[in-house]
Amino acid sequence: MRPRPLRIAALNAALALALSACGGGAAPNAPDSPAVEAQAKVAYDGARASDDPQALLDVHQRFPKAPSGKKALFLAVDRLSTEAEKLAKGCKDDEARKILTTIAGYVTDEPSVDEKVDALKEKVEKNRRRCRMATLDEAIEAAVKAWDWPKVFTLVDDEQLPKDLDAKTVERKRAELKKQWLRAIDKTVSEIVKRRSAGLVIDDYRQAWLAAIDPKGYPEDLRDELTTRASTIAGAMLVFDKLDGGSLVDPPQRYWTFGEVKVRTTSAPESEGKQLPQGLPFMVVAQGKLGADLMLVVGQPDGDELQRLGSIQFLVPDKHAKTWDTRMLLPTTLAGARVLVPAAPGSRELAFADVVEEKDGAIVVTLVGRTQRVKLKKGELRAFYLPAGTAVKVSSAGTWKRGEIAADATDGDAVSVKLDGAAATAKVSEVRVERGALPKIPTD
Repeated sequence: MRPRPLRIAALNAALALALSACGGGAAPNAPDSPAVEAQAKVAYDGARASDDPQALLDVHQRFPKAPSGKKALFLAVDRLSTEAEKLAKGCKDDEARKILTTIAGYVTDEPSVDEKVDALKEKVEKNRRRCRMATLDEAIEAAVKAWDWPKVFTLVDDEQLPKDLDAKTVERKRAELKKQWLRAIDKTVSEIVKRRSAGLVIDDYRQAWLAAIDPKGYPEDLRDELTTRASTIAGAMLVFDKLDGGSLVDPPQRYWTFGEVKVRTTSAPESEGKQLPQGLPFMVVAQGKLGADLMLVVGQPDGDELQRLGSIQFLVPDKHAKTWDTRMLLPTTLAGARVLVPAAPGSRELAFADVVEEKDGAIVVTLVGRTQRVKLKKGELRAFYLPAGTAVKVSSAGTWKRGEIAADATDGDAVSVKLDGAAATAKVSEVRVERGALPKIPTD
């Protein structure tokens, strides 16, 4: 068994001679040997001429350690990066990400490859955000053009949007759209008023406009914005859309209710609503026809046109309104009313009485402070209306003194008077007034 060490020594010597003959380099079949590099270069040159980056990646997989194998990887990454960036710019995010995944699988210890992958990730993400914003802008532009503002805010309030972009960008975008929306609403209302017609302004998008001014179609924070404008919008639409020949009354005019007045609301002007008493003063800021009836639009007289339209409260049929104080007229329902009647049969001096009943064309009354019933004709009665300044006589300490009404009187058991220049209060049972001293009732 002793010769064995000699055999091992001989083999080692032979191996040393072989290595010496090769100049001490790699073995012929080593991954980075000249022979392998020669094969890799041939493969690299062939793949480089191809338009398919996969051919270059195949070279790298076959010769990962050879210089040409590494060059194939670098070139493939360059070409794939260029293609991915082109796809990303074209908003083909899925395809760009697929290439990015492919390249990421070849990340090596080579800094240049790692840097390429990191740079490509950044470009793909940047273009993804840009494309998402472009898609959003395109959809919003179409909705704005169609006057579909509820859809605009549905798009920008999408829960996924802050994840696709970022919360601050979305918040800024929404704030800009809110301003644009309010400007559009305000501009449209102003244009309706300026042109004195809603149809001329909104007929091309009427249904969309009606939806755009309906608070129910918006998030709560936007409903508040519409609420502050609701009265002005409603006023403009009432006068210049619902009413035929609607117009503003400028300057506003004072009227008084006349007869059995049932008002109309701005939301349902065709339907009769609450009944008002006769003699109620109101200011007319606009008018227009509803069917065959002329309607007077009641509001506040102050401010500009938009402010007056925003102050509209209700409508009164013109036939139930007078331009003079109708408190001087008898009420429609006489029973229970307090009126002025002749203090004695045929007298021009009037006293206060309460109407008991109206029967067979006769009015039955009792003078205030008395119980005896008196029958009179309706034409002998006057309404309990004594405007300030009306000359009266007042019974004081058994003597009738001349004085005047200090403040308008329309009801109650006492009136304010001036006697000898001093203010006083007199019971109505102690007051008399000449028929000729009362305001003359207009004949219109």
